[in-house]
Amino acid sequence: MDGMGRRALRIAGWAWDYKHEEPPQQIIATSDGIISGLAAVGDWRPAIKVDNPGVKSSYVGYVGYVRDLSPYTAMKIYALLRGKPTLSLLYSKRHGLRILTWSSAYESDGDNDSCSN
Repeated sequence: MDGMGRRALRIAGWAWDYKHEEPPQQIIATSDGIISGLAAVGDWRPAIKVDNPGVKSSYVGYVGYVRDLSPYTAMKIYALLRGKPTLSLLYSKRHGLRILTWSSAYESDGDNDSCSN
């Protein structure tokens, strides 16, 4: 949308909480420390389950949008895990609006800054 100022970015990927053996409750995106986007979890990704023996569901995908991004905004993607509410960092990058999709499988071992791609 030209003339509307900052841009939006579609985010898509997948996440799995290995500790609780389930997908995260929700995906939250932040830009410069402020919540700027959400993604719904539950997109069907059967290939992820086949390729990752520890993943026990095919509904591990997420899709959402992050709004009000300038070309060099720092963005982080977090998974909100079930049980005791915990945010786990899935992705962090200062970008130029070139990255549109990525996949992340978060292994919940208490280290909230580690993920495997």
